[in-house]
Order: sequence, then C-alpha cells, then structure tokens
Amino acid sequence: MEVDFSGMMKGLSEKEIKDKIRRSVETMAFECESEAKQIVATTSMDTGQFLNSIFTETSEEGDEFSFTMYDGVEYGIYHEYGTVSHWVPFYYRGDTSQPILAEWAHRVLGMDEEEMLEKGGMMVQIDETMPFRKALTHVENMTQEIFNKEFK
Repeated sequence: MEVDFSGMMKGLSEKEIKDKIRRSVETMAFECESEAKQIVATTSMDTGQFLNSIFTETSEEGDEFSFTMYDGVEYGIYHEYGTVSHWVPFYYRGDTSQPILAEWAHRVLGMDEEEMLEKGGMMVQIDETMPFRKALTHVENMTQEIFNKEFK
C-alpha cells in the first residue's frame, strides 16, 4: 500500500511518527477485519464459527509495520476461493459436543440431532466470497485517508 507522506511529518519526532504509523496500521487492521466479517455475515452460509474466528494481528519489525488476517477454521479457505462440492459433517467425528454444520442444519433445515447423526453430514458448495481479498481492497482504498486523519 502506498501512502503520500508529503508535508505530514513536519515538526514531528521520530517517535511521534512511528506512533502515528503504528496507530494507522492498527486502524487498517481493524477496518480489514470488520469488512471481512461483514462480507461473511451477508454473503456466506456460515455456522458462526468462521465469522467468529476471523482476527488480525499487527506486527512491527524495525521501521516496518504490517498486519495479517487469519481465520481459525479448516474450511475458511473455501470461503476465500470457493470450491467444488464437498462433504461437511454435521458433527466433528460424530461428537455432538463439536458441531460443524449442526447448528445451521437445525436452524435452517429443521433437522434434529438424531437425523443429523444418522445422515452424518451433507454435500455443500460455497460460492467464492473472497472476504479477505475484498476486505484488503476496501482498506487499500482507505489507506491515504486513514494516514491523513492520523497525521492531521
């Protein structure tokens, strides 16, 4: 991401500049995470596990600042890139204390626990929603504005 720093740093110490850059990157990370969650919430079939597992981490190494966005579910990659139809179990290894699609199947399909255990799971195909890529593009478009606001 490119930022035009022309005239922004006049009269600021090195520490003040680093603090402002750090806060800007933290704002970008927050905006990116929020946008990804909004995309998932509005465009994706989700049990809540994917949405609730999205998080960002910021890091600093010398004069370089960055953020990384993560998800904490094995099937998160399907939401980003889409996939061919694939089998998803209602419960992880049949263990009813570890629902995968069970909450969704109960709420949306009206299945009870017995039906889900009997069937085991179902074939699903998730459209390519690309929440991380779209969120990053959204934040790229806001980058200059975020820095301008912080350095104002």
